[in-house]
Amino acid sequence: MSAKQIDSLETVVAGVKEALDSGDLKRAFRLCTGALASDNHPYLFTLKAVILLKLNRRLDSYKAAVEAQTHIASTQSTAFDLLITVFKDLRKYNNVAQLYERAYEE
Repeated sequence: MSAKQIDSLETVVAGVKEALDSGDLKRAFRLCTGALASDNHPYLFTLKAVILLKLNRRLDSYKAAVEAQTHIASTQSTAFDLLITVFKDLRKYNNVAQLYERAYEE
């Protein structure tokens, strides 16, 4: 990723977190899906899964989490830890096991 892309991602993530903190889930969702239109970063998919989980859209949250799982390249990322939490909240323990197995293989 270039420095410009990283700055853009940080700006979007900050906006999404601010919206989440203020309880404006719809705004957080719009910001996240808008950013996903141009960047398939795993952290954005993970944030989308969190937002959908908070909106009680569990199936959509699971789909976004699975999409994030396919994009995660490293266990050292914040997205990895957050994704584990999302899968645990969804009670999708097979996905948690898959993430840890893949991390062990690295």
